[in-house]
Amino acid sequence: MEHRSRGDSALPAFRTTATLLILFLSILSSVAGNAAEHHGRRFIGLTNFANFSRSQSAGETVMTSPRLSPGLDWNELIVSWNTEQGQESLLTIDVRGIFPDHSTKFYTLGRWASDGKNPLRGSVKDQLDADGEVLTDTLLLTRPGADVEVRLSFTASKEGTTPQVKFIGISFANTKSVPVAFPPNKSAWGRLIDVPQRSQLSYPDGKAWCSPTAVSMVLSHWGKVLRRSELNRGVPSTARAVFDPNWPGTGNWPFNTAFAGSLPGMRGYVTRLCGVSEIEDWIADGIPVALSISYSALKGIPKERADGHIVVCIGFDASGNPIINDPGSLFEMRKTFPRENLIKAWVTSQNTAYLIYPEDKSVPKDPYGHWFRP
Repeated sequence: MEHRSRGDSALPAFRTTATLLILFLSILSSVAGNAAEHHGRRFIGLTNFANFSRSQSAGETVMTSPRLSPGLDWNELIVSWNTEQGQESLLTIDVRGIFPDHSTKFYTLGRWASDGKNPLRGSVKDQLDADGEVLTDTLLLTRPGADVEVRLSFTASKEGTTPQVKFIGISFANTKSVPVAFPPNKSAWGRLIDVPQRSQLSYPDGKAWCSPTAVSMVLSHWGKVLRRSELNRGVPSTARAVFDPNWPGTGNWPFNTAFAGSLPGMRGYVTRLCGVSEIEDWIADGIPVALSISYSALKGIPKERADGHIVVCIGFDASGNPIINDPGSLFEMRKTFPRENLIKAWVTSQNTAYLIYPEDKSVPKDPYGHWFRP
């Protein structure tokens, strides 16, 4: 188990159905969000990039976002992205923090090619400086509360094509905030989503494949619901698709959701939630949620060091205890755990979740700005 973890040849293809004015107002609305507190978490999602500035040089196009203000004293940030599937061209995702007195350098949060053949694909090591550092897929800043700019650099493949970007998501977290215990959403109690059960231990190399196994289970579920057999991706092929040679392994969180979101009609991203009641919101709407947890804590075993694991929450029993598809089990993968165990186990990752679902699927209401709502 792992911790965590078509356009023409000149420009990337983007969805530009709205006018610049409408887009600008949309971005402002997305960033500003509700006036209520965000409770230490904030998510900004973008599906239209016409308001990004653009520059070009030989073989490369660079797009930079407007300055984004999350309205949160965040100190950790995770960027997710969804591009079209099967392209060799490279997408580099960089982010910098902007403070009133200075800006940080651009930190690289991933280099992605959806077909996995580009030798430059992977996370980037050794980015530590006085302002912050990158731990595989997460930017940690030493000073909280910056505005941000996101930079997308597209290096064309030898055929001259560049990736088509469908979605960019930015998850902000104040890791010093105390998670809020919202009232439970009891409409999810007694609800079970019949997600296929798969074990990472069924494969010779699967000991560290909890994340791709969880993604494989969720995609298989949507393949069944949508009657799309091509979404039924096997565990080994999913592991190859999400592999990060600089991790090294399959535990890079955004690589997992980027693969899921590269499939036609699908969206996938990483976010951080406040508590179990927000998982219940998604279960009540029929959407399973993959969670990054401490495996020992989930099983109620005290352990000094968190042993990271990815599981899929597929429902809750009549008493509000979570029902989990656990890829770390070989024979009995569907289990029910005490609610308190999940709370303790999930907080070790700052309540990190993979949200993977069809792009046209309606999602729960989001009064605090913790996930993407079109």
